[in-house]
Amino acid sequence: MELAAWLQRQIDERGLSVRAAAMYAGLSDPTLLRILGGKRPDSETCRKLATWAEVDPDLVLALAGHRQMKPPAGTTRTYPPEMLALADDILAVPEARRGPLLRALRAIIAAYREAAQVVGLRIKTEEKAS
Repeated sequence: MELAAWLQRQIDERGLSVRAAAMYAGLSDPTLLRILGGKRPDSETCRKLATWAEVDPDLVLALAGHRQMKPPAGTTRTYPPEMLALADDILAVPEARRGPLLRALRAIIAAYREAAQVVGLRIKTEEKAS
């Protein structure tokens, strides 16, 4: 998910106008409109958006393309912005409903992996027949 889509979702979920969201975030209307139009904000603007949305500034900075999210302690993984946005979407779901959502996502991922293996085997079989 790109920053503009994430920001629009934040505004919509709060039932705000762009003008109200800009005011609460401490930004001008034109600045927020430029971001919604796809313009990359500077890091200070990202921090203001993060404070307003009550999320880790690294998420907004990553969505804006300023950096990748810091990996959790003890790992060397980095996470691309679209994965961070998905995690943010999952965290927005009430905790009581999160379990079924996670089980459904895991089932989708398992089905995808299984299908990819079948297609991979089929491709290898076709290559040998040629």
